[in-house]
Amino acid sequence: MSGRAVEAAGDVDTLLLDKTGTITLGNRQAAEFIPLAGVTERDLADAAQLASLADETPEGRSITVLAKERYGIRGRAGGARRSGTPPSSPSRPRPASAGWTATGW
Repeated sequence: MSGRAVEAAGDVDTLLLDKTGTITLGNRQAAEFIPLAGVTERDLADAAQLASLADETPEGRSITVLAKERYGIRGRAGGARRSGTPPSSPSRPRPASAGWTATGW
């Protein structure tokens, strides 16, 4: 490191670090699903798994693995879904105003 760089570092008063794996490598894994009142853990796992299907990060993959291991929930093909879950597709998600709640339509 040059002397100028060391001197310039003395003028720094704020340092921002990107902690998404570019600097460090962590082992962030989903460990459990903690639902709010009125939502079953299985329904939460189902929704989390569906939301994580296209997530290729270690965290996203760990959610799909946890849902599969705990509840046997697997990826869906061609719109297959459990009763009570809202229909959607990656290209045309259902708007929030469609009326779906954790208890169904």
